[in-house]
Amino acid sequence: MLKKIILFFVFLLIAVSSLIYYVSDVSKYIYAGKTINVLIFVEGSVKTYPGTLKIALCQYNPLKKRVQILFINENTAILRKKLKTRTLKELFFRQSNPNRIDFIKREVANLFKGMVEIDYYVYSDTDSLNAFLKLLNECEMKKKLGNSCFYIALNSRNHLNGVITSIKIIKYTVSNINRSLIPEIIKFLKNKNIIIQTDFKPVDLVQIYRIIKNINTRKDIMFIDMPTVIRRNRTEIDQEAFDRVIEMLNGTYPDNEAEKINLQVLNSSNKNRLAEKAVNLLRKNSFDVFYWGNESRKNKFTVVLDMINNPEKSNEIVNLLGCGEILVSANPKPFADMTVLLGNDCILYDKLDKIN
Repeated sequence: MLKKIILFFVFLLIAVSSLIYYVSDVSKYIYAGKTINVLIFVEGSVKTYPGTLKIALCQYNPLKKRVQILFINENTAILRKKLKTRTLKELFFRQSNPNRIDFIKREVANLFKGMVEIDYYVYSDTDSLNAFLKLLNECEMKKKLGNSCFYIALNSRNHLNGVITSIKIIKYTVSNINRSLIPEIIKFLKNKNIIIQTDFKPVDLVQIYRIIKNINTRKDIMFIDMPTVIRRNRTEIDQEAFDRVIEMLNGTYPDNEAEKINLQVLNSSNKNRLAEKAVNLLRKNSFDVFYWGNESRKNKFTVVLDMINNPEKSNEIVNLLGCGEILVSANPKPFADMTVLLGNDCILYDKLDKIN
Protein backbone atom coordinates (compact mmCIF):
# COMPACT_ATOMS: atom_id res chain seq x y z
CA MET A 1 0.00 0.00 0.00
CA LEU A 2 2.85 2.39 0.93
CA LYS A 3 4.56 1.72 -2.41
CA LYS A 4 1.35 2.56 -4.28
CA ILE A 5 1.02 5.85 -2.40
CA ILE A 6 4.64 6.77 -3.13
CA LEU A 7 4.20 5.80 -6.78
CA PHE A 8 1.05 7.93 -7.01
CA PHE A 9 2.83 11.01 -5.68
CA VAL A 10 5.77 10.45 -8.05
CA PHE A 11 3.41 10.32 -11.04
CA LEU A 12 1.55 13.38 -9.69
CA LEU A 13 4.83 15.30 -9.39
CA ILE A 14 5.80 14.36 -12.95
CA ALA A 15 2.37 15.41 -14.22
CA VAL A 16 2.53 18.79 -12.45
CA SER A 17 6.08 19.42 -13.73
CA SER A 18 4.99 18.58 -17.28
CA LEU A 19 1.95 20.87 -16.97
CA ILE A 20 4.14 23.75 -15.74
CA TYR A 21 6.52 23.21 -18.67
CA TYR A 22 3.76 23.33 -21.30
CA VAL A 23 1.87 26.24 -19.74
CA SER A 24 4.79 28.40 -18.58
CA ASP A 25 6.89 30.15 -21.23
CA VAL A 26 9.50 30.86 -18.54
CA SER A 27 10.01 27.10 -18.16
CA LYS A 28 10.45 26.70 -21.91
CA TYR A 29 13.05 29.49 -21.96
CA ILE A 30 14.97 27.87 -19.10
CA TYR A 31 15.00 24.40 -20.66
CA ALA A 32 16.09 25.91 -23.99
CA GLY A 33 18.91 27.81 -22.26
CA LYS A 34 17.53 31.19 -23.41
CA THR A 35 18.27 34.31 -21.37
CA ILE A 36 15.18 36.00 -19.92
CA ASN A 37 15.06 39.82 -19.85
CA VAL A 38 12.55 41.51 -17.58
CA LEU A 39 12.00 45.28 -17.68
CA ILE A 40 11.02 46.61 -14.24
CA PHE A 41 9.82 50.15 -13.68
CA VAL A 42 8.36 51.82 -10.61
CA GLU A 43 6.37 55.04 -10.69
CA GLY A 44 6.28 57.37 -7.70
CA SER A 45 2.89 57.53 -5.96
CA VAL A 46 3.37 61.12 -4.80
CA LYS A 47 1.96 63.62 -7.31
CA THR A 48 4.99 65.78 -8.04
CA TYR A 49 6.11 67.15 -11.40
CA PRO A 50 7.69 65.52 -13.32
CA GLY A 51 7.22 62.68 -10.80
CA THR A 52 9.60 59.92 -9.81
CA LEU A 53 10.46 56.94 -11.97
CA LYS A 54 12.94 54.10 -11.50
CA ILE A 55 13.84 51.68 -14.30
CA ALA A 56 15.92 48.49 -14.28
CA LEU A 57 16.51 45.60 -16.65
CA CYS A 58 16.81 42.23 -14.90
CA GLN A 59 18.36 39.39 -16.89
CA TYR A 60 18.57 35.70 -15.97
CA ASN A 61 20.98 33.39 -17.80
CA PRO A 62 19.88 29.76 -17.17
CA LEU A 63 23.15 28.32 -18.52
CA LYS A 64 25.38 30.31 -16.17
CA LYS A 65 22.63 30.54 -13.51
CA ARG A 66 23.52 34.19 -13.22
CA VAL A 67 21.41 37.32 -12.76
CA GLN A 68 22.48 40.67 -14.20
CA ILE A 69 20.62 43.83 -13.17
CA LEU A 70 21.16 47.02 -15.14
CA PHE A 71 20.02 50.28 -13.53
CA ILE A 72 18.79 52.60 -16.29
CA ASN A 73 19.17 56.31 -15.54
CA GLU A 74 15.71 57.82 -15.90
CA ASN A 75 17.26 61.30 -16.34
CA THR A 76 18.94 60.30 -19.60
CA ALA A 77 18.22 62.77 -22.40
CA ILE A 78 16.28 61.39 -25.37
CA LEU A 79 17.41 63.18 -28.52
CA ARG A 80 14.82 63.60 -31.29
CA LYS A 81 15.09 65.48 -34.54
CA LYS A 82 13.20 68.81 -34.65
CA LEU A 83 11.81 68.22 -31.15
CA LYS A 84 12.86 69.60 -27.78
CA THR A 85 15.23 67.31 -25.90
CA ARG A 86 13.57 65.74 -22.87
CA THR A 87 14.55 63.07 -20.36
CA LEU A 88 13.19 59.54 -20.36
CA LYS A 89 11.30 60.37 -17.15
CA GLU A 90 9.72 63.54 -18.57
CA LEU A 91 8.57 61.74 -21.71
CA PHE A 92 7.11 58.91 -19.62
CA PHE A 93 4.87 61.26 -17.67
CA ARG A 94 3.75 63.00 -20.87
CA GLN A 95 2.14 59.73 -22.01
CA SER A 96 -1.43 58.81 -21.11
CA ASN A 97 -1.66 55.95 -18.57
CA PRO A 98 -2.59 53.18 -21.05
CA ASN A 99 0.39 54.06 -23.28
CA ARG A 100 3.12 54.39 -20.63
CA ILE A 101 4.07 50.71 -20.53
CA ASP A 102 4.39 50.42 -24.32
CA PHE A 103 6.33 53.71 -24.37
CA ILE A 104 8.97 52.55 -21.85
CA LYS A 105 9.38 49.17 -23.55
CA ARG A 106 9.84 50.87 -26.91
CA GLU A 107 12.28 53.53 -25.65
CA VAL A 108 14.44 51.03 -23.73
CA ALA A 109 14.55 48.80 -26.82
CA ASN A 110 15.73 51.86 -28.78
CA LEU A 111 18.50 52.48 -26.21
CA PHE A 112 19.71 48.92 -26.78
CA LYS A 113 19.52 49.37 -30.58
CA GLY A 114 17.36 46.26 -30.72
CA MET A 115 20.30 44.09 -29.53
CA VAL A 116 18.63 43.12 -26.23
CA GLU A 117 15.13 41.65 -26.41
CA ILE A 118 12.65 42.42 -23.62
CA ASP A 119 10.67 39.25 -22.79
CA TYR A 120 8.56 40.44 -19.85
CA TYR A 121 7.77 43.57 -17.92
CA VAL A 122 6.73 44.38 -14.34
CA TYR A 123 5.19 47.76 -13.52
CA SER A 124 4.29 49.05 -10.07
CA ASP A 125 3.94 52.20 -8.03
CA THR A 126 5.79 52.99 -4.80
CA ASP A 127 2.80 52.35 -2.51
CA SER A 128 2.17 48.89 -3.97
CA LEU A 129 5.87 47.99 -3.88
CA ASN A 130 6.12 49.11 -0.27
CA ALA A 131 3.09 46.94 0.58
CA PHE A 132 4.78 43.98 -1.14
CA LEU A 133 7.93 44.44 0.94
CA LYS A 134 5.81 44.15 4.08
CA LEU A 135 5.16 40.54 3.09
CA LEU A 136 8.91 39.97 3.41
CA ASN A 137 9.01 41.16 7.03
CA GLU A 138 9.63 44.85 6.46
CA CYS A 139 10.53 45.37 10.14
CA GLU A 140 13.60 43.17 9.82
CA MET A 141 14.59 44.92 6.59
CA LYS A 142 14.37 48.33 8.28
CA LYS A 143 16.53 47.09 11.16
CA LYS A 144 19.25 46.07 8.73
CA LEU A 145 19.00 48.91 6.20
CA GLY A 146 17.40 51.77 8.13
CA ASN A 147 13.89 53.26 8.22
CA SER A 148 14.43 55.45 5.15
CA CYS A 149 15.90 52.74 2.89
CA PHE A 150 12.84 52.47 0.64
CA TYR A 151 12.51 56.26 0.28
CA ILE A 152 16.24 56.67 -0.54
CA ALA A 153 16.11 53.94 -3.18
CA LEU A 154 13.25 55.58 -5.07
CA ASN A 155 13.65 59.29 -4.38
CA SER A 156 17.35 59.99 -3.74
CA ARG A 157 18.76 62.90 -5.75
CA ASN A 158 22.15 61.26 -5.44
CA HIS A 159 21.90 58.61 -8.17
CA LEU A 160 24.57 56.41 -6.60
CA ASN A 161 22.93 56.46 -3.15
CA GLY A 162 19.63 55.39 -4.74
CA VAL A 163 21.27 52.56 -6.70
CA ILE A 164 23.24 51.16 -3.75
CA THR A 165 20.17 51.24 -1.48
CA SER A 166 18.21 49.45 -4.23
CA ILE A 167 20.92 46.77 -4.34
CA LYS A 168 20.58 46.29 -0.57
CA ILE A 169 16.79 45.91 -0.86
CA ILE A 170 17.10 43.47 -3.80
CA LYS A 171 19.60 41.31 -1.91
CA TYR A 172 17.41 41.31 1.19
CA THR A 173 14.33 40.33 -0.84
CA VAL A 174 16.13 37.49 -2.66
CA SER A 175 17.60 36.15 0.60
CA ASN A 176 14.32 36.18 2.55
CA ILE A 177 11.65 35.03 0.11
CA ASN A 178 10.36 31.52 0.87
CA ARG A 179 7.88 29.02 -0.52
CA SER A 180 5.29 29.68 2.19
CA LEU A 181 4.89 33.22 0.86
CA ILE A 182 3.73 32.14 -2.62
CA PRO A 183 0.00 31.83 -1.68
CA GLU A 184 0.23 35.19 0.09
CA ILE A 185 1.87 36.77 -2.95
CA ILE A 186 -0.89 35.42 -5.24
CA LYS A 187 -3.58 36.85 -2.91
CA PHE A 188 -1.66 40.12 -2.82
CA LEU A 189 -1.54 40.35 -6.63
CA LYS A 190 -5.32 39.77 -6.82
CA ASN A 191 -6.00 42.78 -4.59
CA LYS A 192 -7.68 45.39 -6.79
CA ASN A 193 -6.13 48.23 -4.79
CA ILE A 194 -2.63 47.03 -5.62
CA ILE A 195 -1.08 48.45 -8.78
CA ILE A 196 1.21 45.77 -10.17
CA GLN A 197 0.96 44.95 -13.86
CA THR A 198 2.93 42.24 -15.61
CA ASP A 199 2.73 39.82 -18.51
CA PHE A 200 4.00 36.92 -16.36
CA LYS A 201 1.45 34.15 -15.87
CA PRO A 202 0.56 32.94 -12.33
CA VAL A 203 2.14 29.56 -13.13
CA ASP A 204 5.42 31.37 -13.88
CA LEU A 205 5.71 32.23 -10.18
CA VAL A 206 6.74 28.64 -9.43
CA GLN A 207 9.69 28.86 -11.81
CA ILE A 208 10.59 32.35 -10.63
CA TYR A 209 10.68 31.07 -7.05
CA ARG A 210 12.94 28.17 -8.09
CA ILE A 211 15.33 30.63 -9.73
CA ILE A 212 15.38 32.98 -6.74
CA LYS A 213 15.87 30.31 -4.06
CA ASN A 214 19.00 28.99 -5.86
CA ILE A 215 20.64 32.41 -6.24
CA ASN A 216 23.63 33.24 -4.08
CA THR A 217 23.47 37.01 -3.61
CA ARG A 218 27.24 37.22 -3.15
CA LYS A 219 28.22 35.36 -6.30
CA ASP A 220 25.31 35.00 -8.70
CA ILE A 221 24.03 38.58 -9.04
CA MET A 222 25.89 41.22 -11.02
CA PHE A 223 24.79 44.85 -10.72
CA ILE A 224 25.55 47.23 -13.59
CA ASP A 225 25.10 50.98 -13.81
CA MET A 226 24.17 52.58 -17.13
CA PRO A 227 27.18 54.68 -18.23
CA THR A 228 26.34 58.33 -18.79
CA VAL A 229 28.17 61.60 -19.41
CA ILE A 230 27.18 65.25 -18.93
CA ARG A 231 27.07 67.18 -22.20
CA ARG A 232 25.49 70.60 -22.65
CA ASN A 233 24.09 70.44 -19.10
CA ARG A 234 22.18 67.25 -19.80
CA THR A 235 22.75 63.56 -19.06
CA GLU A 236 23.51 61.51 -22.17
CA ILE A 237 24.51 57.89 -22.72
CA ASP A 238 28.25 57.24 -22.96
CA GLN A 239 27.78 55.20 -26.12
CA GLU A 240 31.22 53.54 -26.21
CA ALA A 241 30.85 52.35 -22.62
CA PHE A 242 27.20 51.39 -23.18
CA ASP A 243 28.24 49.14 -26.08
CA ARG A 244 30.27 47.18 -23.52
CA VAL A 245 27.21 46.88 -21.30
CA ILE A 246 25.24 45.46 -24.24
CA GLU A 247 28.06 42.94 -24.77
CA MET A 248 27.83 41.95 -21.07
CA LEU A 249 24.10 41.37 -21.40
CA ASN A 250 24.62 39.34 -24.58
CA GLY A 251 27.41 37.29 -22.99
CA THR A 252 30.08 38.39 -25.47
CA TYR A 253 32.14 40.51 -23.04
CA PRO A 254 34.25 38.21 -20.81
CA ASP A 255 35.12 38.84 -17.17
CA ASN A 256 38.49 40.52 -16.68
CA GLU A 257 40.82 38.17 -14.78
CA ALA A 258 43.87 40.45 -14.45
CA GLU A 259 45.97 39.78 -11.35
CA LYS A 260 47.24 43.36 -10.98
CA ILE A 261 44.80 46.25 -10.87
CA ASN A 262 45.14 49.88 -9.74
CA LEU A 263 42.75 51.52 -7.29
CA GLN A 264 41.64 54.90 -6.11
CA VAL A 265 40.09 55.14 -2.66
CA LEU A 266 37.76 58.01 -1.73
CA ASN A 267 36.26 58.76 1.66
CA SER A 268 32.59 59.58 1.10
CA SER A 269 31.69 59.08 4.77
CA ASN A 270 31.64 61.50 7.72
CA LYS A 271 34.60 59.73 9.37
CA ASN A 272 38.11 61.18 9.55
CA ARG A 273 41.12 59.35 8.04
CA LEU A 274 38.97 56.51 6.72
CA ALA A 275 40.59 56.58 3.26
CA GLU A 276 44.08 56.39 4.81
CA LYS A 277 43.08 53.37 6.92
CA ALA A 278 41.58 51.60 3.89
CA VAL A 279 44.69 52.32 1.79
CA ASN A 280 46.95 50.77 4.43
CA LEU A 281 44.76 47.69 4.63
CA LEU A 282 44.57 47.25 0.84
CA ARG A 283 48.29 47.79 0.31
CA LYS A 284 49.09 45.17 2.98
CA ASN A 285 47.09 42.77 0.82
CA SER A 286 49.04 43.58 -2.38
CA PHE A 287 46.61 46.07 -3.97
CA ASP A 288 48.14 48.97 -5.89
CA VAL A 289 46.47 52.15 -4.58
CA PHE A 290 47.76 55.12 -6.57
CA TYR A 291 45.32 57.80 -5.35
CA TRP A 292 43.22 58.47 -2.27
CA GLY A 293 41.34 61.43 -0.86
CA ASN A 294 37.90 62.75 0.06
CA GLU A 295 34.67 62.70 -1.94
CA SER A 296 32.34 65.70 -1.67
CA ARG A 297 29.13 63.65 -1.98
CA LYS A 298 28.42 61.57 1.08
CA ASN A 299 27.24 57.97 0.91
CA LYS A 300 25.58 55.86 3.57
CA PHE A 301 26.93 52.60 2.15
CA THR A 302 30.34 51.60 0.77
CA VAL A 303 30.54 50.76 -2.94
CA VAL A 304 33.26 49.36 -5.20
CA LEU A 305 32.91 50.79 -8.71
CA ASP A 306 34.35 48.11 -10.98
CA MET A 307 35.35 49.76 -14.29
CA ILE A 308 36.90 46.65 -15.87
CA ASN A 309 34.48 43.87 -14.80
CA ASN A 310 36.86 41.91 -12.58
CA PRO A 311 34.54 40.13 -10.10
CA GLU A 312 37.35 38.23 -8.36
CA LYS A 313 39.24 41.37 -7.32
CA SER A 314 36.17 43.44 -6.48
CA ASN A 315 34.88 40.65 -4.21
CA GLU A 316 38.30 40.44 -2.56
CA ILE A 317 38.15 44.18 -1.75
CA VAL A 318 34.66 43.84 -0.25
CA ASN A 319 35.81 40.91 1.90
CA LEU A 320 38.84 42.87 3.16
CA LEU A 321 36.78 45.93 4.06
CA GLY A 322 34.04 43.81 5.64
CA CYS A 323 31.34 45.80 3.85
CA GLY A 324 30.40 47.22 0.46
CA GLU A 325 28.45 46.49 -2.69
CA ILE A 326 29.93 45.95 -6.14
CA LEU A 327 28.61 48.01 -9.04
CA VAL A 328 30.03 47.45 -12.51
CA SER A 329 30.48 50.85 -14.14
CA ALA A 330 31.85 50.13 -17.61
CA ASN A 331 34.45 52.62 -18.80
CA PRO A 332 36.65 52.11 -21.91
CA LYS A 333 39.30 54.54 -20.58
CA PRO A 334 39.09 54.41 -16.79
CA PHE A 335 41.11 56.71 -14.52
CA ALA A 336 41.45 53.69 -12.21
CA ASP A 337 40.51 50.04 -12.70
CA MET A 338 38.32 50.31 -9.60
CA THR A 339 37.17 53.14 -7.35
CA VAL A 340 36.36 52.42 -3.73
CA LEU A 341 33.86 54.88 -2.22
CA LEU A 342 33.90 54.43 1.56
CA GLY A 343 30.51 54.99 3.22
CA ASN A 344 29.39 55.39 6.83
CA ASP A 345 28.97 51.61 7.14
CA CYS A 346 32.74 51.08 6.83
CA ILE A 347 34.44 50.52 10.21
CA LEU A 348 38.24 50.38 10.25
CA TYR A 349 40.61 50.86 13.19
CA ASP A 350 44.35 51.45 13.46
CA LYS A 351 46.94 52.25 16.17
CA LEU A 352 46.05 55.93 16.29
CA ASP A 353 42.44 55.06 17.15
CA LYS A 354 43.63 52.91 20.03
CA ILE A 355 45.93 55.69 21.36
CA ASN A 356 43.13 58.26 21.27
